Amino acid sequence: SKSKQVTRSNTYTWVWKQNLDASDSDSDAWAEYPQGVVETLESAFTNKKKDPLVKLGKKYSADLETMVQFQRADEYRQRPIKRKLSTANIFGAMDAGSALGDKKESPQSPKKKFKKTVAKNPISKLHIVKPEKKPAETKTSMSSSTPSSISFKVELASNGRSKCKKSKESIEKGELRIGKISPSPFKEGAMMTAWYKVGPFFEMQLRQRKT
Repeated sequence: SKSKQVTRSNTYTWVWKQNLDASDSDSDAWAEYPQGVVETLESAFTNKKKDPLVKLGKKYSADLETMVQFQRADEYRQRPIKRKLSTANIFGAMDAGSALGDKKESPQSPKKKFKKTVAKNPISKLHIVKPEKKPAETKTSMSSSTPSSISFKVELASNGRSKCKKSKESIEKGELRIGKISPSPFKEGAMMTAWYKVGPFFEMQLRQRKT
């Protein structure tokens, strides 16, 4: 039973941001997905699928590269998602650590006993997923967004999980890709990146100039 409790402590869950106006630390900011959706997302994430897009039912999909959920009928209707350690399993691991520590106690000074218990406690080995820090430039207000707030970056794809926004084709690892960085229409100060293959990107630019 000890080994089962320690293994369970490494279980993760998936949540989506239901309140875009709330801070990430607010208790009502995030909502947990149903168990079936959690298993689908966790399987896709841990198996490192080449295609970062995961279907979540009839209407929604998730992009595991940009960590957003969106409606397939309107890809600009997005909400952030994240993977986090299950709270219930953290407590389970703490209980398991306490049980193991109690059975390994030996008569010694309080200071040495405390150090030994901490070293053997399984909770110290848990990996806590920390939220990514937002870049300083993401403080741009939605109401003041202008073309000057849109920027671009060119790079070689670090993996094969992204898709071209225009052609919907997969962008292979090591392939040159262009990212369009623009203010998110769903949260003030947030930025979003859309990836393009080189050919489709310039075709889109030429078409926009003609119009």
